[in-house]
Amino acid sequence: MDPNYVLLKKEFNNLYENSSRLNESVSNYCDKIKEIYLDDNSFLNNLSKSYQSEQEQQQQEQQQQEQQQQQQQQQQQQQQQQQKLPKQLANIETQSQHQRQQETSLLTKKLKSLSVSSSPIYSPPPSYSYTVKNKATYSSQPHPHPQQQQQQKEKKEKKEKQPIYLTYSKLMYNNMQITNIVGRDIVSQFPVNSYYRYKKSDI
Repeated sequence: MDPNYVLLKKEFNNLYENSSRLNESVSNYCDKIKEIYLDDNSFLNNLSKSYQSEQEQQQQEQQQQEQQQQQQQQQQQQQQQQQKLPKQLANIETQSQHQRQQETSLLTKKLKSLSVSSSPIYSPPPSYSYTVKNKATYSSQPHPHPQQQQQQKEKKEKKEKQPIYLTYSKLMYNNMQITNIVGRDIVSQFPVNSYYRYKKSDI
């Protein structure tokens, strides 16, 4: 055999063996790469899951903190309102007392202005006189029967014995104050602001 052929054959065998080894190593390397890739995928998946769970936890914690803050603010507002309530009530009471005092002072001033002296000046209106009216009625009648005269006389005496109450009033006429004493028969015709009653014997 040709020695060159033998050498070539050996080299070829060596190359084949080396190539087979290389193939094995490459296949092993590829398997490792696959494993690494799968591991990386699982790792990434795990990472994403953990990240999502952390985000959810953070959101829940934020919501809880916000709720707690809202509750604290509401409690503070309620406490402030409860603290302000007695002050507001006290202010309302003082204001109402002040208003009552003002109203009472105004009423007392009005009453003082409307009060009259104990001895009023007697100035009867010219349009009315009790005795003149009675005389006019008696004089206008024709000659009555003696029995009627007696009855009218008794009525007159009885009426004169009864005390005639007069009313002292302050009247406003055309924005002028008119002080007057009027008889009881026409008191209802005038707007009487304040009055005192006197017997006929007192005047």
